[in-house]
Amino acid sequence: MKSAELESSMRISPGYCDWLLRGQTVVFNALNARSLGIELLPSFAMMPKKSVSSVAIAARRVFIQAICAFCGKTDCSWRRIPCTQ
Repeated sequence: MKSAELESSMRISPGYCDWLLRGQTVVFNALNARSLGIELLPSFAMMPKKSVSSVAIAARRVFIQAICAFCGKTDCSWRRIPCTQ
């Protein structure tokens, strides 16, 4: 089988770019993270405590590389595209 050539967006994590920390539940449900030994606490923090989650889009063509296009934080020092708001 030929290897797929995919583009990817930059990664984003729950708790950043206006994605509420409770977005961890989306990641946990998609990955069955409990089977990896990671627990999601009622506060949406993870145990072990140095665990990190993030997501990225992978497709043949990714039209928006940076989630900043959808984020309302205009004063973010990590912003990857100019703010037009």
